[in-house]
Amino acid sequence: ATILGVNNNIQMRDFLFLNARLSKNFNLGGSRVMVFADVQNLLNLKYMYFSPYNPSGGPFESIPTSTDWDNYMTSLHMPTEFWNDVSEDEMTYNNITGDDRPGTYRERDVAFIPIEIIATSANLPATEDLPALIQTGDVLYYVHDSGDWYHWNGSGSLQPAPASFVDQVKDDKAYIDMPNEWHRTFLNPRTISVGVRVSF
Repeated sequence: ATILGVNNNIQMRDFLFLNARLSKNFNLGGSRVMVFADVQNLLNLKYMYFSPYNPSGGPFESIPTSTDWDNYMTSLHMPTEFWNDVSEDEMTYNNITGDDRPGTYRERDVAFIPIEIIATSANLPATEDLPALIQTGDVLYYVHDSGDWYHWNGSGSLQPAPASFVDQVKDDKAYIDMPNEWHRTFLNPRTISVGVRVSF
């Protein structure tokens, strides 16, 4: 959500590249020939492609008809210093503290396990309401005032979540609601260009 007076106060995730050129020079019939290969992103490191100034230009579905961008941003567990400029009265949602930044992502082979943040345990949904509310097989509920975790696994009732399961979800970044258009999320695969240069 947009908060008056707070804008662009979050640093995006850093990313690094390693590019390389391999070349071989030799003489051929009085000419100097160089055969080379340029390798972009040698280590095949991934980073999310999106613009904070134009989210619709990246992998997120078009705004304002979609909440794809907001869903991703609010799923991140960002450091507390990101909220220093925001007063308690202006906070529009409760945040779980972590080390995420815009650009942090969930690997595609990691199943999505959303975390729903609720203010108090009184806000936990009734068990009979859960199947209608939840669109995935797993979901975690985090009670903000007490720090308690609850787990719904698609059947039975809402139960206290094992600490090991919560830790695994956090470690895997399984809670991150990734952009709906996966095919446009990472646009920097390793590429190799081969060429020949001849000098007479």
